[in-house]
Amino acid sequence: MSSIRPPVEPVALPASRAAAGAATVLAVEDLSVAFRGAEGLAPAVEGLSFTVQRGECLGIVGESGAGKTQAFLAALGLLASPAHVTGRVRLDGQELLGLPERALDRIRGARVGLVFQDPMASLTPHLRIGDQLAEPLRRHLGMGAREARGRALQLLERVRLADAARRMRQYPHELSGGMRQRVMIAIALACDPQLLILDEPTSALDVTLQAQILNLLAEFKRERGVALITHDFGVVAGLADQVAVMRAGRLIEQGSTAEVLKAPREPYTRQLLGRDDSRQAASPPGSGAGLGALLPVTLPASRPRVSECSPAHPCPTPRLALSGVGVSFPVARGWRRQALRALDGIDLTLGAGEALGVVGESGCGKSTLTRAALYLIRPAAGEVLWMGRSPADLPGGELRRLRRELQIVFQDPLASLDPHLTVQRLVAEPLEIHRPQLDASGRLEEVCGMLERVGLDRSLLTRRPHELSGGQCQRVGIARAMILKPRVLVCDEPLSALDAPTRAQVLALLAELRREQGTSLLFVSHDLSSVQRLCDRVLVLYLGRMAELAPAQALFAAPHHPYTRELLAAIAVADPDIQPARLAQVRLGEPPSPLELPQGCAFRTRCPQASSLCAERAPAWEQTAEDRWAACHHLRGRADDMLLK
Repeated sequence: MSSIRPPVEPVALPASRAAAGAATVLAVEDLSVAFRGAEGLAPAVEGLSFTVQRGECLGIVGESGAGKTQAFLAALGLLASPAHVTGRVRLDGQELLGLPERALDRIRGARVGLVFQDPMASLTPHLRIGDQLAEPLRRHLGMGAREARGRALQLLERVRLADAARRMRQYPHELSGGMRQRVMIAIALACDPQLLILDEPTSALDVTLQAQILNLLAEFKRERGVALITHDFGVVAGLADQVAVMRAGRLIEQGSTAEVLKAPREPYTRQLLGRDDSRQAASPPGSGAGLGALLPVTLPASRPRVSECSPAHPCPTPRLALSGVGVSFPVARGWRRQALRALDGIDLTLGAGEALGVVGESGCGKSTLTRAALYLIRPAAGEVLWMGRSPADLPGGELRRLRRELQIVFQDPLASLDPHLTVQRLVAEPLEIHRPQLDASGRLEEVCGMLERVGLDRSLLTRRPHELSGGQCQRVGIARAMILKPRVLVCDEPLSALDAPTRAQVLALLAELRREQGTSLLFVSHDLSSVQRLCDRVLVLYLGRMAELAPAQALFAAPHHPYTRELLAAIAVADPDIQPARLAQVRLGEPPSPLELPQGCAFRTRCPQASSLCAERAPAWEQTAEDRWAACHHLRGRADDMLLK
């Protein structure tokens, strides 16, 4: 696939002037959005102006709550609450502000494709994926049912969704977060729109799928304009031609991608890029650091390293232990029923105060692992132990008391929060259940203290989830999980909705919990840079099987498994001169269907080093160096500096 070349002249373009020879798809002039509150109108967006040209991508960046999403929702008449909107918004010369709802409905989905940040909230939970893809094709293009379903299948295959025919028959809850996001991208592209609006389109995707989707979007953008809302500068570097930086509802900097990323004028932009001297420890992923040294380790914990345990000084009982854990789900394929093995033979331990990272592509079993570890899913095989005790053997009351020691932060913040409760009730609810001795004022004090620690103002106490940004919802979920000071905190993609400064703040908070309270972390993420900074060890999963387990710094410096190497090579870097080329060189294709795994090594169909041995038998899980294990036939020796052949 072709890559995006940076503009020849890296100079800022005024929002009112179109690029030479290019048609203006979207023109926004002096857009302001305000919401009515108890003290009058509260501004969310003020005086925003920019243009998007055909074949051009404008990247709009800024921290959570900067007004990025609100501006586009206002432009398309999609704001959830009544708002005062002024200014001009023209799509291919047609004014959108003031259009009746019926006219806007004919534009949305047909002439403007939308990919929202939260794919679970955007997909209809009771409709099959195929029906949701076919709906815009039938509604806007007049296709018949058979033609629409055929086109829907092609779209799923185009966005690299494995086993697309089976996915057509599934419901959103049966897909991983990354799979749901790819479905949303397919729906947005269904009617070949003039403008594609992408609100954090890769926040739910692992690094390899992110690279593939960005390559795909680069291909699609040639004939349309693209507005990209993101907090990931690596994504901006790979796709955007122009960048607009927003803060507190205002546009504070605008220019070519090369200019803004290489020589930002505003201190705030430098802070977002992690180049402000006072925030060096908070550098965001993709800040330009080389592979193997992606980020400095600035978040030390007080626990001894696992390698310091010995027969003479044994480690204490693990907080969490999985032994031979397997999880299977029944799947209907026509008249036949098969067992999909989501996890197979998982062995891991989590010590007191330790942080264990779990990484791998979307659909590899990361979220299933978290649920099996918390006994929210009963394993089909193996054993789960909490503090040396099996939850399967505990009576109900004792199991409930022990559960307070294990809390989870879910991947989908909006779906995991009760939409009817305020922020205060959401965060206080665990205290009401597990610490009933606290009175109302005591609970409020605890709630306000925890909100402050996760970077939320107490003015949000009376808001409900739909009144918060995605990043704010995620922080509420983290505060809710941490308010009981659990011994084990399971984090299932806790940073996916957060901007770089907030991400750094949450990472520092998790590290502080480890130091002060000895909290153990099972940290599932596709943000490999954050995993490197926070975790002691890293487990790499591939299609539900363990590929590699190693100390974090050793794994990032010299990965032993070829799959791990490909994951690291796909990490986005915030450099527009090299990121497009890196995207084009990503080699990993689509993984095989978990229902039809290849014989032998499951990774061999994508591995550049596969041999006949890989097709004959699966590799054994074996120790490759001190504190390191891997499952690969092509490993040379067992020394610390071991490299792949």
